Amino acid sequence: MLYQPWPPTGGTGPQGPQGPTGSPGAQGAQGDAGAVGPQGPQGTAGSPGAQGAQGDAGAVGAQGPQGTAGSPGAQGAQGAQGAQGAQGAQGAQGAQGAQGAQGTTGVASLTANQAATAATTVLVGCTYTIPANSAAIGTVYSLFVAYRFVKTASPPTLTARLTVAGSAVGTLVVSSVSSGTTSGGYFQGTITFRTTGAGGTLMAEFHGANNHGITNATNWNPHDVVIATTAVDTTATQAIEIDVKMTTGVASNTLTLSTGYVQLIKA
Repeated sequence: MLYQPWPPTGGTGPQGPQGPTGSPGAQGAQGDAGAVGPQGPQGTAGSPGAQGAQGDAGAVGAQGPQGTAGSPGAQGAQGAQGAQGAQGAQGAQGAQGAQGAQGTTGVASLTANQAATAATTVLVGCTYTIPANSAAIGTVYSLFVAYRFVKTASPPTLTARLTVAGSAVGTLVVSSVSSGTTSGGYFQGTITFRTTGAGGTLMAEFHGANNHGITNATNWNPHDVVIATTAVDTTATQAIEIDVKMTTGVASNTLTLSTGYVQLIKA
């Protein structure tokens, strides 16, 4: 059963003017977040900010393994030669080398021709005085004389001697062919000391050749050799020489010694 108010309500009058707004009420509790809406379009990029300060350098990392060596590059062009450097200091002198073999030493020579005409004059072609106590075992001297002989159809013989202290240790005699001509030859001797002292000894060798001696129709006297052993006192001076002479004096025959020398072959 429906009850009506009493007295009964009249009809609704016109709406009155709005009253003033009341003070806001206290904020209610925040409601639950709504679902995330779809992403909006990307905004325009902002200007880059200023560069920040450089941070501290990090620690050096461990060295990595060495890479494979690359192929050598082509050789570059040679550069210009640099200026010559200053001369370095002189190095120390090297050790002295071994002594070389002893050379031949000339000790005497004929400085002017020696000649004799139609006379038996003894002509000395070379001479040398060996000093006392200078000879050793094996010391060798060589003596040489060259001559020219102008002769007639009846020439004399020639006698040549190798002497030590005035005594002959070798003698050669040349008998010429019977014809008037100019010819020549040479004499050569070698003296070798075998022992020394007051009772020393030497070996002498004396030979010669010419183009006027008597042989088998060739007018050539080949090397004639004389060899002898002789006593010698090496503690005293000893003169050695070669002398030559015509055995007899024959008119218009002239003997001339033109060259002569003495050599020390071995001291």
